[in-house]
Amino acid sequence: HGSYLSLREWDEWAAVLRPTHRVIRLDRLGLGLTAGFPDGGIGYAREQELIDGFVAALGLERFALVGSSSGGMV
Repeated sequence: HGSYLSLREWDEWAAVLRPTHRVIRLDRLGLGLTAGFPDGGIGYAREQELIDGFVAALGLERFALVGSSSGGMV
């Protein structure tokens, strides 16, 4: 999602895709519904590291990643 929204921006798309896809939505840290990193540092590179770790932790090998506005920069 963009800077002034939350993962809820994707509610309708998630509902459409759920019958045929596994849908995982992340809220951007410090934006939307979540707090930021404890040290306050947030940026595109750090958000990318978080996504990389998330993908690795779940063992995702094949997936589509979607973002809008500044969330697409990540």
